[in-house]
Amino acid sequence: MNTPEQQFLKALDDKLWKSADKLRANLDAANYKHVVLGLIFLKYVSDAFEERQEELLELFNTDSDDNIYYLPRDDFDSEEEYQTALSDELEVLDYYREANVFWVPKAARWNTLKEKAVLPVGTVLWQDDAGNDVKLRSVSWLIDNALEAIETHNKKLKGILNRISQYQLNNDKLLGLINTFSDTSFTKPVLDGEKLNLQSKDILGHVYEYFLGQFALAEGKQGGQYYTPKSIVTLIVEMLQPYSGRVYDPAMGSGGFFVSSDKFIEEHASEQHYDASEQKKHISVYGQESNPTTWRLAAMNMAIRGIDFNFGKKNADTFLDDQHPDLRADFVMANPPFNIKDWWSESLAEDVRWKYGTPPKGNANFGWMQHMLHHLAPTGSMALLLANGSMSSNTNNEGEIRKRLVEEDLVECMVALPGQLFTNTQIPACIWFLTKDKANGMVRNEKKRDRREEFLFIDARGLGYMRDRVLRDFTNDDIAKIADTFHAWQKGEGDAQGCASAAEGRTPGAAYEDIAGFCKSASLDEIKKHDFVLMPGRYVGAQEQEDDGEPFAEKMARLTGQLREQFAESDRLEAEIKRNLGGGWAMASEQFIDDYAPTPTGWTVKQLIDCTEDKLISYGIVQPGQHVEDGIPILRVNNFRNGQLDLNDVLKVAPEIANKYERTTLKGGEVLLTLVGSTGQSVVAPNDLAGWNVPRAIAVIRPHTEVGSNWINICLQSQAAKHFLDVRANTTVQKTLNLRDVRELPIVLPPKNVRRSIEAIDTSLNEKIQINRQINRTLEQMAQTVFKSWFVDFEPVKAKIAALEAGGSEEDALLAAMRAISGTSLFGADASAAGAQAALTRLQAEQPERYAELRATAELFPSAMQDSELGEIPEGWVYGTLNDIAVFTNSRVSKDELSLESTSRQRICSKIERESASPHP
Repeated sequence: MNTPEQQFLKALDDKLWKSADKLRANLDAANYKHVVLGLIFLKYVSDAFEERQEELLELFNTDSDDNIYYLPRDDFDSEEEYQTALSDELEVLDYYREANVFWVPKAARWNTLKEKAVLPVGTVLWQDDAGNDVKLRSVSWLIDNALEAIETHNKKLKGILNRISQYQLNNDKLLGLINTFSDTSFTKPVLDGEKLNLQSKDILGHVYEYFLGQFALAEGKQGGQYYTPKSIVTLIVEMLQPYSGRVYDPAMGSGGFFVSSDKFIEEHASEQHYDASEQKKHISVYGQESNPTTWRLAAMNMAIRGIDFNFGKKNADTFLDDQHPDLRADFVMANPPFNIKDWWSESLAEDVRWKYGTPPKGNANFGWMQHMLHHLAPTGSMALLLANGSMSSNTNNEGEIRKRLVEEDLVECMVALPGQLFTNTQIPACIWFLTKDKANGMVRNEKKRDRREEFLFIDARGLGYMRDRVLRDFTNDDIAKIADTFHAWQKGEGDAQGCASAAEGRTPGAAYEDIAGFCKSASLDEIKKHDFVLMPGRYVGAQEQEDDGEPFAEKMARLTGQLREQFAESDRLEAEIKRNLGGGWAMASEQFIDDYAPTPTGWTVKQLIDCTEDKLISYGIVQPGQHVEDGIPILRVNNFRNGQLDLNDVLKVAPEIANKYERTTLKGGEVLLTLVGSTGQSVVAPNDLAGWNVPRAIAVIRPHTEVGSNWINICLQSQAAKHFLDVRANTTVQKTLNLRDVRELPIVLPPKNVRRSIEAIDTSLNEKIQINRQINRTLEQMAQTVFKSWFVDFEPVKAKIAALEAGGSEEDALLAAMRAISGTSLFGADASAAGAQAALTRLQAEQPERYAELRATAELFPSAMQDSELGEIPEGWVYGTLNDIAVFTNSRVSKDELSLESTSRQRICSKIERESASPHP
């Protein structure tokens, strides 16, 4: 839902970010966040202070019995004296503290900054307490002076506001930011004349969180040290449900978990029937951070939201200088840096925290885990983001620690996350959920069931969506699906029928049940069988494939007919290609297209821009904004596949955004060229994409009719064009093409009749490529269909059993198996025994080798079934794992004297696990 409040916040985000991003050329990405966030904070506290002043003025002038602030005009001899009294009264500090508003001295108020910043350096600004002139040194000094004054008068802010003079920005840059932010108000928000239901604290909190995310993206790897993606933080908080108690984060970064916990209480107030402001009083926040600037970011993050916090006396190393040694928290949650190598100190050798085993000196993962367990209350719960290796590694005591954690029944749930969620690492990650009391537990008034020696595994790797080319994110539905599954498992109550649709999205309150490919409640014995490896994929299994309902015989007949048609079309295209290539000149002409060699008489070379309508090549939507379900479709770079468009994953943007980019609204027939990432891919837009649009990463080229889109596309796909663009691409961050270079691309133009001949060749070649791909897909479907029939549904075995149960002979059973194997391709529509026998007689006479192969294959299938861990499987077959039939060496499967009797019924029915087994020594 795109509410007016959301529209206002989106516009504010864009406006402030564009202004702030101008500093990127002057400052390191890791530093300019402090300048911007410091100024935004100053603007907010000043706006909030002025808003309180307006409230006070109204109270001072309102005569009512219950108004203790009223200041009667009659008590003063003159209007001047009365106004002076009002002004003095507005400077009483207690009026602001009682309303939880920061006191802002006159020198730190935004109007003062705005007025004084434009003055020449050296101008006298005011006199200090000793009567000395205070002169303007620089704009950065003026800002730092304001920050110092605010810290002095507000103990909560002491030592947490970062000074900006150290970054040596010139006055003009800072003045530009001040002017931009001056046009922004954090109080009394209005959109199109309509007053909005937003508090100043909410607006600033939103902007602060948005900027932290943007800064983290800009900084890349370093940004992940202080910022955890919002959706992951929300997921953890929703699963832990911190309604009340002590919340602790030993690697807090900018404090995202605390902010999300605060929002959690607000968002669930209605359903839980409590007053959010009162409920927040039952939460206490404790954190620790080693980086001093990040520590200040977190403290400021809490201060602007009015969250009381205890971050220790200073920034400090969590392992070596624990700021909360006696804390036992009800909820512990953290996203520490993955796989830290240089964390160890010999002073940690006999640390009391290593209750379950000493962590390896070269990896802090289990150090973090045990530190958090040490600080967990007897009935507390915790969540820890770690690299996937923590679930399976046996290096340097890690396997033993993991085993102890499982045997001590501390592990409650494991969640495997999809890749590409983090700005700073591509390492696959997981979430560990642990608790010290699985026998009991309460969430407000609801009791959890006894979960001892039970463990929940959730495989969320298939969830989420690509928010851009690089990063994946969770939707609200994804978060709800995971959290509801966890809560249903904890409670063990509800309507089992209501859980049937859980694979699509759980019904809140529905009973828990295992879902293949997504979640599994496992026992301690099952975990022991897997050598205490906790990777969810080992337990949840493969997702059940939907049966298309088409019988094997009918499906094979349909696919066979489809393949026959495709072979015929392939033959036709091959003949057409040979005919088009008959003129010998076509191959020679390729040299001129590929190498820009001297052209024959009558041929010319022009720049691409000169071959387009209105000499215009444009890129698309710069900032697509929030993707919507019902909007304008946009093509992206990942929709380009081998010269074709793959439209299976298409995002949509709001019409009001797409309509701003009419120049790139597709009509059909344009040439599209990728500019970012996988650059230089081109395709002609089909007519049925009319009305679609493209992002900034794609250029839209509209050739004039004399040249035509097909010819431009042929030239763009030539080796010479690819080389021309490739050597000009910018590869500083990610590969990017400049439109200027695209416009200057040379285009070879033979005479029109030659172009048309070459286009005909290219068209038939492309069609041949496409029909070959279709043939491959059909063959894949046939192979999958046969595999399912033979080794999943066991149809040849069941056919033999049915024949014998009907009183038939062994020969009848063999005949039934042969029919099940070959489908209607051999027997046609006559399903009778006589018809099948007649068809077999003909096959034996006309194609004896094929007959022998079919009979030998049918003989391989037994005529009975037996029970196994997988359910019923053919008699004499064996259930096993990939590990049973292969040796793993350096992560590669090698053939190791694998022999299966080809004529016996001894076949291995292998359950190939989704995650590879541990290698043999």
